[in-house]
Amino acid sequence: MLRLYKAHCKKLLFSPFTYFLSAAFTIFCTLQYFLLTKFFTPLGSSDLHRYFSSMPYAAILIIPAYSQALSFTKKELELPFSSFELVFSKILSLFTTFILLSLIPGLVLPITVSFFGKVDFALTVTGYMGLSIYLLSSFSLCVFFSFLFQTPAVSFIISALLLLATHTMHMLPQVINLNQGLSSLVQYFSFAWHFDTFGKGILDTRHICFYILTSGFFYFLSILALNKKRGVLSPFTKKLLFPSLVCLLLLFFNTSLYYARADFSAGKEFSVSDYSKSLLSHAEQPVNIRYYRSPLLKNLYPQIHDVEEYLRIYAEENSLVKLSLLDPSKDDEKLNSLGIQAQSLQTASGDSTSYARVYSAVILDYLDESEVIPFVLDTRTLEYDLTSRMSSLLTGRKRSLQVLVGNGMKLSEDYSYVKPWLESQGFSVQETFMPSECSGFTKPSFALFPQVPLLLLGSVHFEYGDSLALMERIRQGSKNFIATTPYTIDLANEWQVIEAPQDDVIYQLESFGIHFADTLTADISNFPLSMYSDSNANGESAAPRTEYVNYSLWPVLLPQKNAPNGMTSFWPSSLNLYSDVAEMENFTLEPYLVTSSGAWLYEKAGKTFVTNPFAVPLYPENKELLGQKSLAALLKRDGEPSTIVWADQYSLNSSLIAFTSSQTPDLRSLSFLSDSLLLLNGEADLLYLKNKNIQDTSLSKVSPEELSSSAFATITLTLFIEAALIAIFAITIFILRKKRRLL
Repeated sequence: MLRLYKAHCKKLLFSPFTYFLSAAFTIFCTLQYFLLTKFFTPLGSSDLHRYFSSMPYAAILIIPAYSQALSFTKKELELPFSSFELVFSKILSLFTTFILLSLIPGLVLPITVSFFGKVDFALTVTGYMGLSIYLLSSFSLCVFFSFLFQTPAVSFIISALLLLATHTMHMLPQVINLNQGLSSLVQYFSFAWHFDTFGKGILDTRHICFYILTSGFFYFLSILALNKKRGVLSPFTKKLLFPSLVCLLLLFFNTSLYYARADFSAGKEFSVSDYSKSLLSHAEQPVNIRYYRSPLLKNLYPQIHDVEEYLRIYAEENSLVKLSLLDPSKDDEKLNSLGIQAQSLQTASGDSTSYARVYSAVILDYLDESEVIPFVLDTRTLEYDLTSRMSSLLTGRKRSLQVLVGNGMKLSEDYSYVKPWLESQGFSVQETFMPSECSGFTKPSFALFPQVPLLLLGSVHFEYGDSLALMERIRQGSKNFIATTPYTIDLANEWQVIEAPQDDVIYQLESFGIHFADTLTADISNFPLSMYSDSNANGESAAPRTEYVNYSLWPVLLPQKNAPNGMTSFWPSSLNLYSDVAEMENFTLEPYLVTSSGAWLYEKAGKTFVTNPFAVPLYPENKELLGQKSLAALLKRDGEPSTIVWADQYSLNSSLIAFTSSQTPDLRSLSFLSDSLLLLNGEADLLYLKNKNIQDTSLSKVSPEELSSSAFATITLTLFIEAALIAIFAITIFILRKKRRLL
């Protein structure tokens, strides 16, 4: 069989057609990744999941065509080899040569991407491992049809059509309304559906066994087809066919029931952390996790399967934890009573578009208490959501928070996202007011609740006595998050800057070493505004047009320790921090949030700031002023976080969040807020769970200008190296072949 295997490999390696197909496969996957993922734009990412997910679709035509190099011939019937040897040597030679000629040159792309951003090495390894066993199944299928049909063209067409079906059948429930059982069956037999987990950094025996059993299935059928052509298919073998298929189906079934999995993703997104395991071990009474998921949702979002999978893994950590999968249509009223509302998701069928109302809610019950996760679509923050609510149930500890708006705006209107967001993160929110507003006890004053953390949004309306009460809170070690600036912006009238004559809160914070600069902070890394215009430069009417203007007064903060997603800031101030002054109050002081290194202090033009987007400069006149600026500071007492001061009171404003959002709301500033409150609340372990799956896939190793300008050169060089590797291998093979002939 080794001689036969070598003969097949020589036939493949001596054929120019195999090199052409290998190059086509590699080039297609590379171009698909660079172009369709918009790699050389601000949306570009170093995440290789899209690269691996494109490979099965590239293989739909390439693998059947590649297999035709070893298509069936009648001479094979007379060869002195068993059917076992003939079939196995074909599959193995196709498999190994394709890896040599396609997958190894394809490693150039991950190496190229690593020059632009961080590449997840573990995901790359699992992706190639999954691709390898996927190829084994695909080649087994194609070899079977080459034996089944004598005409190469027919076997190519049938193989390609069947690969197309097995790669797309998991999307069938998105087009046709199937019941849950049939939908699960269709997904299970999809090659692409099983491959998806490898691209996420997971090795799962269910998916490994699926490909191995599928390869064995087509290998077995190929032997039967070859034996039939040879006329050696015995009646006994025919009788074994049905029981063999039954045994194979039982193997498929058993490998789905009994399995093991290893999570190699960077943040262990699909594993239960030690902190969660420790917390679950403290459950002394039964815990019931009820997962209400609309059957339609699994068809619309196949990735929802990861949520169910994770809930199972989570529940297995303690025998007292039970998971129940429930149909929300039977408990609609009960869900509404718990504040769980159905979400509207867009669906498409044919030429029509409609909206479906679906549920994906998790309810945790312990003793007589319940906690709710209203809606979940993926696993990115699922462990945090589960563990934070489980902690509340098992310890009885509730997260209380008071919110005070001190700049004349309203919490329910101008900061309408804040309360719902914090409540969704497990906080119990109460609005409080300044002591000067609370005469007659008609409103609760923040001074009455020294043990409850305070979120302060703006401080321009604080009177002297109010600011003294706030400073006393800080000195006593109460937890505070203060978002304010020494000026306000008239959001309704051309964004004019209104300076307060004296903000006592900002003045008093200087006693803790926190000084606000009397400037705005501008940054080269900023938000591009979409400006509508219907006039020309002379003010005359013109055709309506949209202009994109980089607005340097809205800095875009890069991902960093305390803001792992980054975010957009709005007219922030800059903080000068004096640690020696803070030490006089028994505090330590450190920067908490910073700009890019391309920021500068934007000063007044005359008596006021110019905020017109068309007039604000993109760079300072003196480039020596460029440098990283502090936008937030952290006060610690005895090593414990006490107060955070954020020189931005508009990043949480509802209208500005909506203004900078596209199809989905940009809630990164709210995420920064809840992260900071968790830190102040002494829940650093939960904060780690919340952000553990946030990986920096930004192309941060180059500037946006360098990224855009290098697009053509990078693509060309990558394709050239991939093609050169294939060409070098081909030239080497042909030189060795020629030398052997001379010998």
